[in-house]
Amino acid sequence: MPVTTHAKNGAADTFLIVSSNFEGNGAKDPGRRRAMHATITDIDPGILLRQECDEALADNSKLLYEDEDALSLRGWIGPKRGKTKQLTGIFIDQSRFRCVAEWRDKEIWNQPPTTLSLKIDDCAVPFIASSVHASYSSPTRRRLEAERWTMLNDKAAAVPGSSQAYDRDRRKIPVYMIGGGDWNSYPEPGLDHVSLPDWSEIDDEQHIAHRSVLDAHGRRIADSGPDQILRTAGLEDIARYFAHTNSAERHQALTPTCGVDWQGGRQRVDRIYASKPFLPAITDVKVIEVDWSDHDVLVATVNTKAFIQILNRTWQLALAV
Repeated sequence: MPVTTHAKNGAADTFLIVSSNFEGNGAKDPGRRRAMHATITDIDPGILLRQECDEALADNSKLLYEDEDALSLRGWIGPKRGKTKQLTGIFIDQSRFRCVAEWRDKEIWNQPPTTLSLKIDDCAVPFIASSVHASYSSPTRRRLEAERWTMLNDKAAAVPGSSQAYDRDRRKIPVYMIGGGDWNSYPEPGLDHVSLPDWSEIDDEQHIAHRSVLDAHGRRIADSGPDQILRTAGLEDIARYFAHTNSAERHQALTPTCGVDWQGGRQRVDRIYASKPFLPAITDVKVIEVDWSDHDVLVATVNTKAFIQILNRTWQLALAV
């Protein structure tokens, strides 16, 4: 597995977090895989959140190693549950990031996430990164998956040298997280510039069942339950945050990533969420249109210095108690 040495990223003031659902992993289409590799290499992510890593571990992990070699990134594939083919993955630039732990959670999930504890550069404070592919067919399961994922925003670490037996409440610090992917659901209505589907105009009955719910008045509405759960738990949609703090870039940040006309048009189903303290480090969010997948690529720019300062501040506050 490659140890990456991205000179460009190594000296950068920023790093990129990219989320990409690559349809079927291009497993039977080498041309599409080459196109994906070219796009992602050109973007040059520090952290790549992948969904639909189909067959990544088949044939002695042939496609995983192929991705690592083509992208010059180190890859992890999440746990497999049952017979599901659509695995998740995370790839990182090891010249900037190092993995210090891996979380393998198969409970609740139809397609379990890939979740890593990472450290950046010479910063001693860890953070969590997670790649998610929520259930495509069940609003009920998506709510459970979102609730399960909020547990990652509820982690703590002991300050080195403290006594957990004596100071377990006063000398524990929060571990922040950033991650996301394909939520197969919608942002809370009224906060984006893109209109949600009008279900009375859609005749795809399966899609209606998969992506809508009934409200308290019996009206059919778009399923935004996962978004509401995550935001209630202190996670924020970074595209929405960036758009609301940078009005000139609003439409760029909130560009839809996936969808077809007969299912209500293109929607912003691919979303990255972060613990609220991380939000000031987000300096840009945009969507890159691609023709090698049914999902476009979501790209977030993070200010490295601000990101590390936010991490270090958590230790400093804990030590000051």
